[in-house]
Amino acid sequence: MQPLKRLVVYNHQCAEVLQLLGVEEKVVEVRDTFAEQPNRLPRLSKHQSIGSIGEPDLEAVLKTNPDARRRQHCCRPPPRI
Repeated sequence: MQPLKRLVVYNHQCAEVLQLLGVEEKVVEVRDTFAEQPNRLPRLSKHQSIGSIGEPDLEAVLKTNPDARRRQHCCRPPPRI
């Protein structure tokens, strides 16, 4: 398995982990809400948006030629009983 070099990140928590690890330069695109948080994610907030979680811009994602895309829903509604 080759190391990942080009990442697309939709999740802020995943982005923060990459930032803490000092590898945010591997992130090539982020979701739309990153631009709203320049204090939290200074470098990543300047990246081009690839849309939202609900409506990703798939063409933009594919143009970046990523090695991996990280998309995670951390706040799911409780299951119906």
